[in-house]
Amino acid sequence: MNRITRTATWLLTLAAALAVPMLAACIPAKSDHDDALDKIRLSMLMANSADCLRAKAALTQLNKQALTPAEKQSSNWIERTLAIRMGDWPALQTLSKTGSTSTVTGGDPILKAYGCLRDADLSGTLEILDAQHLADLNPRDQRRIYALRARIARLKGDIPTELKYIDKMIEHMPLWPEKACQSCHNESPQTQKLTYLPLKQLWIGERYVQIMQISGTAEATRAKAAAAADGHNMLAQIRLAYALKALGKNAEADAAFARIPYCQTEKTKLSAPHKFFAFP
Repeated sequence: MNRITRTATWLLTLAAALAVPMLAACIPAKSDHDDALDKIRLSMLMANSADCLRAKAALTQLNKQALTPAEKQSSNWIERTLAIRMGDWPALQTLSKTGSTSTVTGGDPILKAYGCLRDADLSGTLEILDAQHLADLNPRDQRRIYALRARIARLKGDIPTELKYIDKMIEHMPLWPEKACQSCHNESPQTQKLTYLPLKQLWIGERYVQIMQISGTAEATRAKAAAAADGHNMLAQIRLAYALKALGKNAEADAAFARIPYCQTEKTKLSAPHKFFAFP
């Protein structure tokens, strides 16, 4: 190696050594509050009531501390999510007065509709959803539209409409073993190994149970589902399990869930689903 080459190599090495700490200095370190906000977000993935209540309690405590403007914005984002998931229309209206959180200006209309919902713009959300043609959409996007409509109905206190769209999402649950679901939620789809579906933790099933209890339809749902649950009709089996849960027959409900091959139970040997979280 000649002198020029050695000098060039030394200069490049020095520049690299200096660049690393300089680059690190330009990246803001995560604060304790950032970590706390991340933990709260991760605790809400299934969106069921228990997770939402724990997240709300943790966020209430965090908001008592001195947060930066960016941290306050993140906290507001989580609060809006919780308001939507818990059906708290007054809270969502109050939170929306701090400004818009929507960043979607084009592209996916479902995400744009969700942005409108986060801003408490129900008419704007419904206008976008009404313009969508379900027959042209894949099952995932159909479910997202059903979920948004169910959330809106709960915010408005419209139980029959909420049940209509909750039931449509229940009807999609037997599709879980199919390629349309496993191609996204199986980290190694080429192995053709089925992943589990956490039916007992999903907000959709939980709300289905709550609505049956509110409306007094659990026994009728149980009887109809039991008559159709022949070991092959998974939709009937799923409805039967949730109806038994609504009736407080937890042991029977657990047994019914265990007869669903892809349901997550204490004895499940299937892999966890990949990229699986609630929307909205």
